[in-house]
Amino acid sequence: MKVNFSTLVLLPCLDAFGDDIMFISSQKLQKHTIKGIFDKAFYEQEVLADTALPIGNPQYISALRAVIGIRLADLPFAPQQNDRIIHKNITYVVNDVRLDGQGGAHLILNEVSQTL
Repeated sequence: MKVNFSTLVLLPCLDAFGDDIMFISSQKLQKHTIKGIFDKAFYEQEVLADTALPIGNPQYISALRAVIGIRLADLPFAPQQNDRIIHKNITYVVNDVRLDGQGGAHLILNEVSQTL
C-alpha cells in the first residue's frame, strides 16, 4: 500500500508549524504565497588542499545557513536556484534545492536584503 507522505505528514506539519512565505520564481516571474518551516541548518564544506590553510589536510569550514522546508505540491513549478523567498520582511535567494524523496524539499538560502 502506497502512503501519500506529502498529504498525511507534510501538510499537517506545515499547517501547525509553518509560516506564510512569498515564493518568487526566477524563471517564470510568478509569485505564490505558500507555507514553509524556516530554520537554520548545519552546512559543512570541505576546503580543497590547494586553498586550505597550512594547518593540515583536509580543512573543513562550517556555517549556519538559513533553510526552509516546503511541500512541492504547493507550487505549480519545481523550485530551483536563484528563486527568491520573502520571509518576515527578509529576502532570500535559493542557493540549493534538496529534495527529500517524500514530496518535500529543503531550500538552502542566502540572505539578500532586509526591508524595514
